[in-house]
Amino acid sequence: MKKIKKSLIIMLVIVISLSGCSVYNIEFSDDGYPSIRTSPCGAFTFTDNNEPVIEEFPLEEFSFDYFTFEEALLEFATDIVIVQYASSRPFGYNLTEFEFIVLERILGDSTDRILVREVSHWGGGLEFSHGVDYILPLMRANSPYLNIDDDRDRFVFLRNTVIDLEEPVNSVMYSESLDSHVGTTNLVESTSAEEIISFVEAIAEQIQNKQRRELIFTHSEEIQDIIDASPYVLVVEVNAPFRLSYEQTVNEGGLTDLYYVNVVQSLKGDFNGEAVIAFSADTVFTGEKHIVAVQSTREGSNWFFFTSRNSLFSINQLDEIMLILYEQ
Repeated sequence: MKKIKKSLIIMLVIVISLSGCSVYNIEFSDDGYPSIRTSPCGAFTFTDNNEPVIEEFPLEEFSFDYFTFEEALLEFATDIVIVQYASSRPFGYNLTEFEFIVLERILGDSTDRILVREVSHWGGGLEFSHGVDYILPLMRANSPYLNIDDDRDRFVFLRNTVIDLEEPVNSVMYSESLDSHVGTTNLVESTSAEEIISFVEAIAEQIQNKQRRELIFTHSEEIQDIIDASPYVLVVEVNAPFRLSYEQTVNEGGLTDLYYVNVVQSLKGDFNGEAVIAFSADTVFTGEKHIVAVQSTREGSNWFFFTSRNSLFSINQLDEIMLILYEQ
């Protein structure tokens, strides 16, 4: 790995210092996925007295880490496409959403026209020209909590990385020159588009052969499909709110309420006790009982997120869900 720039180290230190390992820093990331921002040094658990505590673990498990170009693609890329710029529009308070025409898919199965958002904490101010071919490594931003009004594929730039196939030296990552973040080759004016494409295709092949745990999201509205896709189906009683939607400072991805819940019964998956579940805003309230189809953020975690936009079920649907699970 190349030496991390001094400015980047300073930025990381500031982020860590401001977070202070506070469990109340949890928000939703710019990509629309629920993101545990407790701190870059801990995960949330409960004591026997139901008090929140932080379990420390190494910094490298958090997205504040520095990754080279190759490492970032291997760790996070869901799609890699060759595109041409179509248009752009403001997104939220200070971001931009870009529309691209997909010319070729190196990785993934995106549609022919895609929407891609900048990610604010990796810099901004990305610019594109009409008629120029670009390679975009992307993270798919589909989420059960996104506010959307059409079926176009939505993505975020991967570390705000853009490869200019016409002028490779203009390529960027972290909104800086890409060349300073590539570990195995140099991007110069003489680098051909074919050489760059071959380099990225080799990384894409490694990605396809790599086992990665990704958040589950099923578009189906059929209850059986949702139950089948979900690692956990839980009967829960909603307790006190952990953080309500009006307390969010990042909400372009969709307003959510985080609630402590008591797991009354595990219909699918093995979990008992108290947990935190993200619900769409104003859909549940303290004292109610519901059935939820969810996934955990990581193995052993008691944080759960929906697996579909329809993962919240009435307790009156218990018999129907039990029958589906019995038939499995």
